[in-house]
Amino acid sequence: MAKLFVSYSRRDSVVARELIESFRSIQQDVWVDWESIPPAVDWLEQIFRGIEEADAFIFLISPDSIASEVCKVEINHAAKNSKRIIPVVLRDVHPKDTPESISKLNWTFMRTTDNFDEGLAKVKTAIELDLDWLEEHRRLQVRALEWHRKKDISLLLHGRDLRNAKRMMETATSKDPTPTDLQKTFILHSRRNERNRTIAWVATGIALVMLSALTYTAVQESRRATANEKLARENEALAIYNEQVARENERVARANEKEAEAQKLIADENKKIAEAQRGVARAQIYQTMPGELYTSTLLAIDSWQSIPSDEAEEILRRNLSLLPLPVAQISQAGKINAMEFSPNGDSFVTASADGTA
Repeated sequence: MAKLFVSYSRRDSVVARELIESFRSIQQDVWVDWESIPPAVDWLEQIFRGIEEADAFIFLISPDSIASEVCKVEINHAAKNSKRIIPVVLRDVHPKDTPESISKLNWTFMRTTDNFDEGLAKVKTAIELDLDWLEEHRRLQVRALEWHRKKDISLLLHGRDLRNAKRMMETATSKDPTPTDLQKTFILHSRRNERNRTIAWVATGIALVMLSALTYTAVQESRRATANEKLARENEALAIYNEQVARENERVARANEKEAEAQKLIADENKKIAEAQRGVARAQIYQTMPGELYTSTLLAIDSWQSIPSDEAEEILRRNLSLLPLPVAQISQAGKINAMEFSPNGDSFVTASADGTA
């Protein structure tokens, strides 16, 4: 039984409910936002998690869903996570009006004029094609995302689980869905961690063998030397060993400190990027809601100040053109890189990428 995420326009809710019940009738586990998001939970974050944890992403095509900003966000997230996308046509649209991730695929037609049972059978075939790989792709992506968010090496793959995942990834280069870059990075780090663990065990075994040899030699020497000579040599060997251990511990500590600092910088940057992307996504959603223009603008400003992006700039330019403005407007060629206001706020100066001010 596959896990499905269904993306649809609210204007198609009635038909969407009928299709979802039909998917369940063919033993498919469907995630849908009207019943799968608990109260008081960040709904967009829950939608993203629903997409990430799904085996396949079903997009119900209609003029309304193609125009929906929320649907666009869902499609982009599915494509980003390399999900198997299955387009189902409810009402006709022109392929050129759809995103590339949709237009390049084979569409299943389930319009009122089409044979419903034939369409449902085609969707079932598309879902269950190479189901083992589909489920493994979803499992690997969910685990990789958890590791990427938490940066915890205990979440990496080990042993047989790592070998099976590596084998399936090597044979899936031409399959649908294709392996994601994050999955490849996850397996690479898992293999490195496994290799480091093996080296550590081998080093421990060698150390034990060497320690046993030194002990045997010390015993043999003690039989040929006096008690004072034996004590002096053991103390000298112990001092050298402690010094080596101290130096090695110091080196390891410095390396661990640098690694911890690097991981913290990466985590902070990823968090900043994620927050900025989330701000842009929310700004896009509020941009389509009546009366929420100021909310959309503030979200876009917050995202831009955190991480400047083309998406945030586009939202700001569109929103500012709709907001109430003073009597006059001015413009400047090129991308504006900086703006400063006078202390009393009645004038400002801008610096453009073309070198003008």
